[in-house]
Amino acid sequence: MNLDISRCSVVIADGDAAAAGHAGALLEAADFECTCCATPATLVELLSGQAARFDAIVLGIDARRGTGSDVLRALKTEPTLRRIPVVIVGPAHDGHVVSAGIRAGAHYFVPRPLDPALLVSVLRAAIAERRAYVDLERELEVTVGSVALLRRAEFEFRTVEQARLLAGLLAKVAADPVRVVTGLWELMLNAVEHGNLGLDYAAKSALVEANAWADEIERRLACEPYRNRVARVSVMHDDAALRYRIVDSGEGFEPSPFLDFDPGRLAHVHGRGIAMARRVSFDEVRYHGKGNDVEATVYLETMSPDTHSRDYGVALRAVSSTA
Repeated sequence: MNLDISRCSVVIADGDAAAAGHAGALLEAADFECTCCATPATLVELLSGQAARFDAIVLGIDARRGTGSDVLRALKTEPTLRRIPVVIVGPAHDGHVVSAGIRAGAHYFVPRPLDPALLVSVLRAAIAERRAYVDLERELEVTVGSVALLRRAEFEFRTVEQARLLAGLLAKVAADPVRVVTGLWELMLNAVEHGNLGLDYAAKSALVEANAWADEIERRLACEPYRNRVARVSVMHDDAALRYRIVDSGEGFEPSPFLDFDPGRLAHVHGRGIAMARRVSFDEVRYHGKGNDVEATVYLETMSPDTHSRDYGVALRAVSSTA
């Protein structure tokens, strides 16, 4: 993940005008272009017809006043707006704010009082992640349409780029590839960086913050004991379900803490991939053995072109297995 992204446009909506102005000043000092919205309630109106103008939304949520959460739910159910990443801000120790944000579809949180460095890093991470997803979705448009006829296949991959290309290709097997591709990419990326290359959570956090993640990935790919490790992805498509299985050569991990969005990690620059796969892309995500083997399933009765437009706060089935 590269956080060295070009100048971005952000809309800030907060019922507290002083708080909105403060956030805007912090972000403009970090070279963001900011537009302030008078209240969260007018945000949807502002965005209508110009969603492409903005890279992200900073949304103030106040549980006591009941502001913000309803607007977030409206954003996440509006097809033209739901893909814009939303960073919610609220009281540091108000669990209701974080829980309400997660239920409504926000995956990023920065507590008040705002830490300028934290706000900038989380916002950049949200935008970088979304841009990666947009690139994947664009590639879906140029992959071979006949791949949807595939019934069973297996591929090996080593690098991040190979994982990205394969995710785009294999998502085309699905009736709704846009829904599937982001979750498939996240699981395959995990197989490379955390599985084969042995990067743990803390190490990735430090590398992303230092903008050194890509260099470290390349270094590990070229040295022992990682250089000869491969991961495998298989796909099986029958009348009942579409199943992807990804197996890496790493030491495994305990997946249960990552199966859902953890309020404690919403201010981190990464760590949402498995939850995204489970909550958005697939109906079931099941880990096997020591955690280096994951199976992701879409049941065909749930696969339709507008499935991914549902409220992202609705939990999908997920099972963690140590079988």
